[in-house]
Amino acid sequence: MPRALAPTTRGLTLLTVGAAAACDPAASVARGTSALAASPAVVACAAGERVRVAVGGGGGAPLDFALANDRVALADVDRVRGTASVVCAAMGTSVIAVSAAGATLAVPVTVRAAAPGAIALSLAPGALAMTNGTTSWVTASVTSSLPDASTDARYASSDTTIVAVDSITGQVRATGRGQATVVARARADTTVHRDATVTVTPGSVIVASLAVSTPPLSLIVGDSARVVATVFLNGTAPPTTSRALTFMPIDSQIVRVSPTGAVRALRAGNTAIYVAPVAAPLIRAVVTVFVFEPVP
Repeated sequence: MPRALAPTTRGLTLLTVGAAAACDPAASVARGTSALAASPAVVACAAGERVRVAVGGGGGAPLDFALANDRVALADVDRVRGTASVVCAAMGTSVIAVSAAGATLAVPVTVRAAAPGAIALSLAPGALAMTNGTTSWVTASVTSSLPDASTDARYASSDTTIVAVDSITGQVRATGRGQATVVARARADTTVHRDATVTVTPGSVIVASLAVSTPPLSLIVGDSARVVATVFLNGTAPPTTSRALTFMPIDSQIVRVSPTGAVRALRAGNTAIYVAPVAAPLIRAVVTVFVFEPVP
């Protein structure tokens, strides 16, 4: 079965061998008594295509195949005959590593864009309004008329000082004030893309203040208490703005805090609990907590 290579020193060696193989018409690298040779020596394909590769040599020993990344896949692998179909899924470069009987071979692969019109992408929502410190999502949907082309998308931000985005999941995090663009691109054809405009405002525009009415807590291990706080919104805040709070202990081994602010003392020590409005998580208050062992 084909194996995916972890990004280790071994992977870097494969890339080096692949570059050497690309310069050798036979694409063979001998590390033993029998060299391996591939036909074709270098694979070039469009996303959605398949290319048959045959590897000879190795003294008749079964061949092992491995991949440097997921831009390509292998199908119909025959280790004894040394054949496999390279499934070209996503634009970019990869390496197929083949080994047997002390010989190794790297076959470089370059995947170009899928055929024009084969890939389509939609992105929702097309615009986001966020408060600094909050998170949200954009979701790309990729369709393809080519069964072997990737239907994955990758995300990027035009300005990470305003908006950061997870390149794989599309989770968006507001990191500053202003406007930026999140771009989703199809992996099978990176020229196919859609944009979402993200506008970030400071939390102070939404939340006027945060008032905590709980004094510093002194607890015995096993005791319970509650943190109480009130969110005051600005007059410009939208009517649907949440007044909910989040509670986060600095050391969760000393105290545990529920989503409603209920505190449970777990072990002796000093810590603190951060309290913040969901609508403006960078506006925070701190409640200190002292936990003592029970007196014998």
